[in-house]
Amino acid sequence: MEDDKKGGGKLELMTGLLIALFAAILALNDLGAGHFGDDENQAITEKGNAYSWFQSKSVKQSLLKGQRDLIKELMDGGAVQKTPAMEASLRKMEDDIVRYGAEMAAIKDGYASATNSKAYLKLDEKRKSDFDKEFAPVVAAKTLEHKAEVLGNAGDRFDLGTLFLQLSLVLGAISLVIGKEKFKFGFFFAMVAMGLVGLGFSLAAYSMALPLL
Repeated sequence: MEDDKKGGGKLELMTGLLIALFAAILALNDLGAGHFGDDENQAITEKGNAYSWFQSKSVKQSLLKGQRDLIKELMDGGAVQKTPAMEASLRKMEDDIVRYGAEMAAIKDGYASATNSKAYLKLDEKRKSDFDKEFAPVVAAKTLEHKAEVLGNAGDRFDLGTLFLQLSLVLGAISLVIGKEKFKFGFFFAMVAMGLVGLGFSLAAYSMALPLL
């Protein structure tokens, strides 16, 4: 009987220690979920802003193309006289259309990708210099989209980690208060299993999210 009490005491001590450990892991899991959840929301907002910016450039480029084509048709039909000023205006339109193409590439795919595009290579040196200053720091919309997707997947794993770790704590508490020894062991092993599963999800979430810092 005394040995049973000693065994039960050791089990309760072990249960208490594991509850404290899993509670600490849960706190770290919740910390990561909160931090990377904020990062995900920020990435989603920035992605939306980037695609809105891309769309505005696309609209401006389309309007310029329409104006250019209309003027060319009027000039070819003789309705508008071809003058040096008109030709200069058309050249400026062409330059702006090319510039918008390079800017759209930078917004969507990133500065490095844009500098290899045909549109960028057609820019003159001054426009290239202005482009470099404005778009070198820009984070690509696709990069932000990927970041938001990865952090969303990590967030799902943080949530699962929270669920299993909380279940582990509940099972541990039941193990401490229950009277029958065989049930104590059952809840103890269930607590350990749930805690390890929760730890696994938490580690998976951190492994996905940390490289994005």
